[in-house]
Amino acid sequence: MAGFRLLANKKVRLAEAEIHPVWIYNKLTVSNKYHRLCAEDRKVIANMKQARKKQIEYAQATLMDSYESSLSPHRHTTVGITLLLFILHLGPLLLGWYLGWLWALGGLFTTSLFLIICSLYPHCRVFGSATRRFPYSTRSVILTIDDGPSADTEEILNLLRSYNVRALFFLIGSQAEQRPKDVKRIFDAGHIIGNHTQNHPCYWYWIYPPWRQRRELAQCQQTLFRITGAIPTQFRAPAGMRNPYCNLIAAEFGLAVTGWQARGFDGVDTPIEKIIATLRRGIAPGAIILIHQGMPHSLKVLKKLLEFLQEDGWDCVLPVEWLNAPKSDETPQANY
Repeated sequence: MAGFRLLANKKVRLAEAEIHPVWIYNKLTVSNKYHRLCAEDRKVIANMKQARKKQIEYAQATLMDSYESSLSPHRHTTVGITLLLFILHLGPLLLGWYLGWLWALGGLFTTSLFLIICSLYPHCRVFGSATRRFPYSTRSVILTIDDGPSADTEEILNLLRSYNVRALFFLIGSQAEQRPKDVKRIFDAGHIIGNHTQNHPCYWYWIYPPWRQRRELAQCQQTLFRITGAIPTQFRAPAGMRNPYCNLIAAEFGLAVTGWQARGFDGVDTPIEKIIATLRRGIAPGAIILIHQGMPHSLKVLKKLLEFLQEDGWDCVLPVEWLNAPKSDETPQANY
């Protein structure tokens, strides 16, 4: 087995070195000769690796502290929203005090129904907008993949690579902790990683109070940052459902809320032909496409979608490229 040797055949102790330990580590070369390391060499290399690991951890902690200290102060706004919601429910009660309890019940029901509909409908703009498309007239779309990482991540990356496509992956923090290597593969392949909450409470996120939403986003941000060293800038709520606090709390973390325009409902057991047909109806210039991973049919859906996009002349681009792209009469650069 090929071993390591120090340049100039000098044994350098880390503690005695006057140069940066990263420089020393980079100066280690792999020898083609069958050379066995002595115990001292192995100890030096182990010390340098440990020092390098501590340096990375310190740099990441420092960057995260700097990031958290620069967050926008939106907490007073969420308090104002809470007071406004209280007043909205207090109004019908005061009305009922004068006109009778039936008026109070009717007012409370109407107010609650309005808030529930606005929270459950992903494209509602009452509580803030979620980007659904970008204003380009060229045949370019953004592919987003939710609910990863999962067991099919490597196959999905291979499929995307074969079609020369990059995507925006919205990852769940708890799953990222279980599959850090898959997260690194996604990041190293040039894809963008977004925040999809730590535990993906898709049925209850729309009724979460501010402190629980903050915890979900903060934990996911820290998890993804700890694995990749990069801070996510995109956020998608579980199932796209957003209550009055959602956009404000995302803004606290510097996250842009991302929705979709084309969705095939592939997160449930649906025939692939029906999924693709539904997706095609929503595809338009600048559209954000939503699909999922981790389902039994995820790979087949992705392959069929990529085949359609290629045959129909659509390019998949990334949000960063769209934001820095030229005017709408020019073609944004595809992510080759």
